[in-house]
Formats: sequence, C-alpha cells, structure tokens
Amino acid sequence: MKIVSLIKNMITVAAMTLMISAEAFAAPTSINDSTAFPFDIELSDDSCERLTYAGHSSNGVSYEDGTAITPYTQFRIIRTADESYDIDKLDIEIYVLYENDKNTGHLKEFTKKYSGEDLTVGDEYYDFFSENLRDNLESRDRLYSNSLRSLVMKLSYEGREVKAMKKYFYVCNEEDFDALLQSSDDIVYTDEDSAEFLEL
Repeated sequence: MKIVSLIKNMITVAAMTLMISAEAFAAPTSINDSTAFPFDIELSDDSCERLTYAGHSSNGVSYEDGTAITPYTQFRIIRTADESYDIDKLDIEIYVLYENDKNTGHLKEFTKKYSGEDLTVGDEYYDFFSENLRDNLESRDRLYSNSLRSLVMKLSYEGREVKAMKKYFYVCNEEDFDALLQSSDDIVYTDEDSAEFLEL
C-alpha cells in the first residue's frame, strides 16, 4: 500500500514539474526582457530586404539579411522598451564593411558616430553619411554596396546591462533602389501612398 502511495506521489510530482516547465517554455518574452534591445530605428524611405555582406570569418565570407537603402536615406530612433532605459546611454556607430584586397578578412571605415546625448526618440531624422564623406566614398568606389561591401550600424547600450545590436544595409544608387522596390515582396512602406505608387 505504501509502495502504491509512493508511486502516486512520484507521478504527481513529475506531472507538476512537466507542467511548470511547459509553462515557462511557452511564456511570451517581454519587450523588457534582459535580452531585448531597448531601442530600434525606422528609415525615412520605403525599404526592402536584401542579402548583405556581413564580413569575413574563419569559414569565409558571411552574409546576413539586410535592408536596401540609398546614400540619402535617414533614420530616426524609436523606443522598444519602457522609459527606464535612458537614451543618453545609447551609442551608434556606422561604418562601411568591406573585404580586404587578398580576400582573407574584412576592414571597417567609419562614416558616422552618434552619442546618446545627441539623439532623441521621435521625429528627428539622422544621416548615415555626411555630404563630404558621401562624396569622398563615391570618389573611391566605396559608397555603394556589392557582394563584398556593405554598410553596418552598431547600436550599443550601456545601462543596467551592456547590450549590442547590428543592422546591415545594402547601399544602392536611386535607379537600382527603385528596381529593387519594384521587384520585392517584402517592402516596408513609410508613406501610405507608396504602395499604390509602386504598383502603377
């Protein structure tokens, strides 16, 4: 009798443990979860996904899902977590990432850096390139992306936890950018009339 009772207790404990584990596994992740990044960006123009050069590792050239932009595209900061995350602790670095001449690694050329004190959440837009740097990169054939060159934005937050997030961009001239938008099924529209315009 005691053995039967012991077995029943063991089965009950096992069942409860399984239920708790399942609930923990299925619980939705809060936007304020320690792994979530508290800020993000929105672009000033319509955009679409584009496979983008992501540097050179020990396994060779890497690629990531990126976003197509033009040299004139701007971005604004949006908040993805509560206001306890202070924007003054956000830093943004933007750089051209490209393969070296021997195709054995990658190099970085920084284009812009923003400190949190210079940023605001909301409607203000910021440049990926200054006008002078845009002209300089174009004159050296480094402005536009290709299979071995891209633009990277690294967002870093040093508050209660240190967090970092990278975004990859494929920089196109306006003609190529329009062609990509016309042929893409994954467009993010910034203007309500844009979708109808692109379908004309």
